[in-house]
Amino acid sequence: MLVKRVLGICLLVAVGTAPARAESGRAYVTEFGRRILGRCDQVVAAKVSSVRLPFRGISTARLDVTERLSGYDPSTSLLLMFIQDYRAPDAFASTLERGTVVYERRRAKLRAEADDPDRLRIKPGEGTGAVLRDREKSSTPRSRGREGLGVRFAKGEEGLFFLRRKGASYQLVGFVPRRDVRYDRKLRRLKEILRIESKSLLELRVEEAKSVFLHGLSSKDVWERSNSARELRGLARRYAEVFVKRDAQRLAQALYREVEPSILAALEGAVRVVDPKLAQLYAEEEEGRARDRWAEQLKAEGERISRTKIADVRAADVVAVANRYGRAATQLLVRYLKDDAAIVRERVAQALAERGGPSSKKPLREALARERDANAALAMVYACGVKADPEAVPILVGRLREARLERPVLHALARIGTPAARVALTRHRRGAPAATVELIDTLLREEFAERS
Repeated sequence: MLVKRVLGICLLVAVGTAPARAESGRAYVTEFGRRILGRCDQVVAAKVSSVRLPFRGISTARLDVTERLSGYDPSTSLLLMFIQDYRAPDAFASTLERGTVVYERRRAKLRAEADDPDRLRIKPGEGTGAVLRDREKSSTPRSRGREGLGVRFAKGEEGLFFLRRKGASYQLVGFVPRRDVRYDRKLRRLKEILRIESKSLLELRVEEAKSVFLHGLSSKDVWERSNSARELRGLARRYAEVFVKRDAQRLAQALYREVEPSILAALEGAVRVVDPKLAQLYAEEEEGRARDRWAEQLKAEGERISRTKIADVRAADVVAVANRYGRAATQLLVRYLKDDAAIVRERVAQALAERGGPSSKKPLREALARERDANAALAMVYACGVKADPEAVPILVGRLREARLERPVLHALARIGTPAARVALTRHRRGAPAATVELIDTLLREEFAERS
């Protein structure tokens, strides 16, 4: 009896002193909140006071907290367990769209157990420089910011640490180093988001988020505009009813004066939800104006590419043209969806996903319907999802039976987000393996919950 009482007292003390975990059921209104804060127990500004050598692949760092931004653990010293060279995501880059093509290719090369992010390590011999070089070579612009740098903490390292409780220590969810040139801007944006998410009423949080991010579109800093645009796209998809006509006009004004392709894509996504006709009108007008402006240059580029006999070089040339001319090159790129080389068709589909205008939708879905190369089909699935082409749903559903395309197609259907896409996801869920059921449930919860 005495032993039981002692154990009971110890259990009560342990429960009483354990820090509270993040609210798993909380309805975060920001993309940052949903993807990062929802997974964190602590967000702190801290300095690494000591690092121990790895034991069985795990390193230990002691963090001295200089400012607690979120969380309930009152300790001024936290224990962080991490894998050296683990590609920890930049917390703010995690609000980027999922790169289905990049994700599926990386996953195919790993063993089944490597789905655990704690196991994703840089290959031996790679360092931060190698990771940077690898990212710079990427031909898919959106994939460049998604994988963070390899983490190798040293004594004195400072930054923002996004932490998840693991026993008596913490795991790393995200990290922003103090040496980041935009550290102060990111810290300010983080505090704005935490202030928004701290409000009790959902309606107040949504209105405050809309106001903050609309104002951020007028910033001279590219990063602030980019972050605001992506947040507004997520906000519009989940709470479209709060956007009034004046908000749509402000989004459209920002759309017409923006020059950065990634920001344009996010703004178009927001306007497409708030005012679909306005978004379509803008995209069509911009494609036509750009095509007329660069007509002579595009004609010369087309003649040069047509003379290239080596498929890899032709594919690289097509991507270079897409990056240089953007949606103006849409009709030139579309021709190469029928190229004899699969690598060219694959790279063209990726380029159209990121840079193509609205006239690329029909050629992409027609190309997907006849494509037999797995890599090229994967890129076309990704493109149809990025373009949110509702007419592509039947073609995507027809490719669900192919094992390699199953997960990319599910992501594409979730991106399209129409009632027909939801029906397709629900039907495919019946009788699917547990992992597929879990993925579909996640997509339905994240992409459709606020639309219904």
